[in-house]
Amino acid sequence: MRQVAWRWLAPHNVTPQQYTVLMVLNEQPGISLREVAELVWVDNPTASRILKMLQDRGLVLAETDPGHGRRLKLTLSKKGAVLAQSLRQLRQNMIEGIETGLSEAEGRQIRKTLRHLMSNLAQMEEQGFAADQLSATASRQRR
Repeated sequence: MRQVAWRWLAPHNVTPQQYTVLMVLNEQPGISLREVAELVWVDNPTASRILKMLQDRGLVLAETDPGHGRRLKLTLSKKGAVLAQSLRQLRQNMIEGIETGLSEAEGRQIRKTLRHLMSNLAQMEEQGFAADQLSATASRQRR
């Protein structure tokens, strides 16, 4: 799926991570860096790098939050909003293509299951379930 996404996004000069950030800002304008990072499942430094690239391209604007002097509110520029609309249609086409042949109920169940899996991963991360624990578990299973 990721490889298909790369190919579909290439003509727009957008990476999958940048795409995800653009979609989040399109749906939730005015959120902070921390909120973006949480919503796209990356750490703050990674979110900051992605946002910096998007700002350099004139797609994202950062304004000081009047209610909190050290917090920035992130929004799409006009150029970013136009690109986000194009990408929304691309996303819809991708979803329709992936779900071809599935019933409405099957599509809902798959989305529900994926959300559940993502939630489990987030909880594992919050609990400090590190990569070395995964490796140790895999080693025990191979024995």
